[in-house]
Amino acid sequence: MPRTAELNKGCSTVTTIEEAFSAFLQDLRSELPTSAVANTETVLDMLRHHLNTCDTQADENANFCVQSQPADLIRHLDRFLRYCVMRELVLSFDQQEFVFFVTYDFCGVFLCLTLPAIPIPSA
Repeated sequence: MPRTAELNKGCSTVTTIEEAFSAFLQDLRSELPTSAVANTETVLDMLRHHLNTCDTQADENANFCVQSQPADLIRHLDRFLRYCVMRELVLSFDQQEFVFFVTYDFCGVFLCLTLPAIPIPSA
């Protein structure tokens, strides 16, 4: 079965950001070495922490990732990448680059499959 078909099958059961994180990591575990998956988990933990504590919509129990749909993540990525990663967190350039790569990969591979298709106007 092609990779896209496998991901589409997995995406149909995802209803929260937390489930999207879990499905993404599960997919990576079959392809990457343990050390790369551990680094990816660290990045997703940073994003999870940002969403659960820094967001105005997060309740006092820090359940934003458990209560929100994957599409809700998109409007929070800019603040995470531009403010948290670039200014708040003390990261080397290589670490910042890895955070951007993981976030891009997560959004490109997973979120695009869970969002409705956007029609492209003909010329």
